[in-house]
Amino acid sequence: MKRVLLTVGGLFVLVVGVTAVGLQRVGSSLDDDKAKVLALIERHCACMSREDVACLTETSSWDEGALQSALSQSRSVHAQLGARGKAAPIKSSWSLRKFNSLTSGATIMTRVSLATPYERDDKAWERVEVVEHKGTLRVRSLRVHSEKLTP
Repeated sequence: MKRVLLTVGGLFVLVVGVTAVGLQRVGSSLDDDKAKVLALIERHCACMSREDVACLTETSSWDEGALQSALSQSRSVHAQLGARGKAAPIKSSWSLRKFNSLTSGATIMTRVSLATPYERDDKAWERVEVVEHKGTLRVRSLRVHSEKLTP
């Protein structure tokens, strides 16, 4: 009986140890993923403010029509709200949704909400969706929300 209890106790300690190591690895992997996504978003937003089409093509998964629409929306936001991130530091909240798509081959979509104070609205925020496709991160959508924006 004592031997059985020692065996069960040993297995329990082993399972707890393996689980702890696994959780630590997952946590550090998510931190790395978050850093990559936030760097991509910052690069993409810088490209958008410069209206750098080559850079936007590299960082986003938009077709030509969607790209022109996004540039038009960006000009409108800039005209109404001013420069991005000027009123205060940009803060982010984080959510990760995984999905498998049979048609597009995309495996991971990450949605990031950024409290993004603009010059004329310090309460504006952005929602950015990033898709990983064949190991490459691309911005799928970018929306700016502000009470001061007119349609």
